[in-house]
Amino acid sequence: MSRALLTLLHVVVAITCFDIIVWTGNYYWRKLGVRALKEAREAELKAEGTKKRLLACAKSVDSYIKNNRKPPRRLAEVAEVKHTIRDFWGNEMRLEKEDGAIYVVSPGADGKFDTKDDLREKVGRNDE
Repeated sequence: MSRALLTLLHVVVAITCFDIIVWTGNYYWRKLGVRALKEAREAELKAEGTKKRLLACAKSVDSYIKNNRKPPRRLAEVAEVKHTIRDFWGNEMRLEKEDGAIYVVSPGADGKFDTKDDLREKVGRNDE
C-alpha cells in the first residue's frame, strides 16, 4: 500500500473516531440537560405547592387562635391541617414564634430547618 493511501486511511479513521466521541458526548450532555430541566421544574412545582400549603396552614392556625384565644403548641393540634402538616418534599412542617409573631415553616428541599431554603408563612397576615 502506498504511503499516501495509508495516511488517508489514518485520517479517515481518526475523523470517524472523533465523530463518534463528539456524538456520544453530545447525546450524554443533552440527556443530562433534559434531566436537569425536569428536576428543576419538579422542584419548582414542589415549592409552589408547599407555599400554598403553608398559606392554608397559616390561615387555619389563625382561625385556631381566634377560636381558642391562644396559639397551638404544635401544628398537629390544628384540626384543619392534621393531614397536611407535611410539605411537598414529605418533610413535616412546624410552628415557630419569633418577635411576637407566629410562622408556619417548611424545611424546604434539603429537609433541614434553619437553612436558607426554608419556606415561611406568617400567621395572621392572611385575612381575606
